[in-house]
Amino acid sequence: MPANRSTPNRQRGVILVTFLISAIAMLLFFGLAIDVGFLYMSRAALAKSVDAAALTGVRNLSDGDATARAIAESAFGMNYAASGMTTRQSSEPTVNVTFSTDELGNKRVGVEANVLLNTYFIRLLPQWQTINVKAYAQASRARLVMGIALDRSGSMSSNGGAAALPGAVTTFINYFDDANDRAALSSYADHARLDVSMRHNFKALIRTAANNLRFGGWTYSHGGIDIARDQIVNAPLELNENVLKVLIFFTDGYANSFLGDVECSTRNVFRSLVLVPGSGEYDFRDPSSGDTVRCRRDPATFYSQEYAANRTRNSGNVTAEGKFRAEQAAAQARESGILVFAIGLGNSIDRDSLRKMANDPASGSFNPDQPAGVAVFAPTAADLDTAFRQIAAKILLRLTQ
Repeated sequence: MPANRSTPNRQRGVILVTFLISAIAMLLFFGLAIDVGFLYMSRAALAKSVDAAALTGVRNLSDGDATARAIAESAFGMNYAASGMTTRQSSEPTVNVTFSTDELGNKRVGVEANVLLNTYFIRLLPQWQTINVKAYAQASRARLVMGIALDRSGSMSSNGGAAALPGAVTTFINYFDDANDRAALSSYADHARLDVSMRHNFKALIRTAANNLRFGGWTYSHGGIDIARDQIVNAPLELNENVLKVLIFFTDGYANSFLGDVECSTRNVFRSLVLVPGSGEYDFRDPSSGDTVRCRRDPATFYSQEYAANRTRNSGNVTAEGKFRAEQAAAQARESGILVFAIGLGNSIDRDSLRKMANDPASGSFNPDQPAGVAVFAPTAADLDTAFRQIAAKILLRLTQ
């Protein structure tokens, strides 16, 4: 009986068909893997872009919703364009920026974005030629409770600081929200005073107070810090209110004065006075007015908190005590959960001391268990505005973390 030659041909045909089907399946599977990977990267790029947009928008809420929306949309556009994913989009992304408040009244910015993307291989299937990718992000902003302590000592009149400070302070406070944030202003020289108490709607009051500062006298730093700290600590808060507590300390020189108890005119009768550098009977100031006070008993020593003992009253020792007490006042603020930022103007400043006061990570005495602030330095009065802007940016970053 003759052999059936069609059987091997049929087998080869089946094998070929099976191979082609398998190859197509593998190709589709490989294509699907490429498309899925690309879509994953696109989704990540979109998510990163909406994250940046939400954070940028919430940091600009003080300028109003319209400005915050425009800035958020711009931030999205720049970040998405930088991702390199625009080459595969079928149409421009749509971006929707919304505003809301949480249960504590903190404002939130939400950003949703959608983009239609072309696929690579699965576009062979009509229903998969394009895929819609979307992402959403929301950022909220804590409320700010801030005390500002400004140096109005005499040296500010000779280095340009007196002229530059009001404008720098005005620029600084305009970064924040008049309705939801709170701020207070204190200033110090021969004496310290509260210029604006802790409140909402603080911008106009602080701007006016900064413009009305008069400069002269020594540098009673810890008095200004103490007032700012008390205003922050005693600010009334709502139950579970989410706030960031911040103290801004500005100076153009060394802390060189402090408040002490002085046996001034009658033995065993002590009076609280500001001791300024010197050893004479007129080297005292009234802590309420800054007026010179004459101490006829002319005490030769003072009690030093740094040494827990009496020290000879002279310019060097008084200045050292003033520095110590300023650093201690800043430490007390940090122990109360307050973030301290320090700004120094000019070259006649103690940079190490300011870094220590702020608990700047660059400080040799950095304490990781306390809030870490930053010390910023303005070499000249022309740099003062930039220094305050740097601090504002760091505060806004903390508010939205």
